[in-house]
Amino acid sequence: MKRIFTIFATIVLSAHLIAQVPQSFSYQSVVRGAKNELLVNKPVGMRLSLLQGSEKGKAVYVETHKPTSNDN
Repeated sequence: MKRIFTIFATIVLSAHLIAQVPQSFSYQSVVRGAKNELLVNKPVGMRLSLLQGSEKGKAVYVETHKPTSNDN
């Protein structure tokens, strides 16, 4: 009985650990200027907003980043 419980607990804990959502996601884009030129190694700004309901809805989450673009 003890062995069955141990196996069951291991399976349940393993499934729980696999099902965890990562705390971030990776995002990459191409940054171009007003004249359609690539912005290479330049500071850029990005604001991500999650809006409720529609594109004019209330912002329920907002984050701002100010990274530097790379050669790619």
